[in-house]
Amino acid sequence: MTKESSSSAEPPEVIFNGLINAAKRGDWSFVDQGMMPKVCEHPQLLEWALRYGIKSENSNLRDFSVSFAEKSTCKFNSEQVDVLKNLMQKDRNCDVRHRAGFALFNHNIRSDDVIRVIIDALKDPSIRGIAQGYLGQLEKPKKFFFFSRDAGN
Repeated sequence: MTKESSSSAEPPEVIFNGLINAAKRGDWSFVDQGMMPKVCEHPQLLEWALRYGIKSENSNLRDFSVSFAEKSTCKFNSEQVDVLKNLMQKDRNCDVRHRAGFALFNHNIRSDDVIRVIIDALKDPSIRGIAQGYLGQLEKPKKFFFFSRDAGN
């Protein structure tokens, strides 16, 4: 545990549980108010998000779980990468698919499938800025390839 997190008034698990409950209710203002960075360094919380949270019938909790993975400072193991790839391709909720793509890209997994999902996220005004930020990190030849190829469709 880092010095910063150990001086926090609440243990990371308590903060994480509060974030989970807020996400279930769809209280994104609470989730987004800056509490998530206080717990993103804890691998056991990432493990919970990608093992249990993503299996919830509650799409808000699945969205929170992949958002947590996106912000996490922990390195993904191969099983977690596979889980995120599966969510990115098959989840019925487009927010979950897009956020799973963001999580993979943010952790340097930048396959063609990931980039296609992020390009698709440009259609959603609520996350367009995030998608643009990630796409802005691509090298120009790769950017040109994707945007010129997709422009013809």
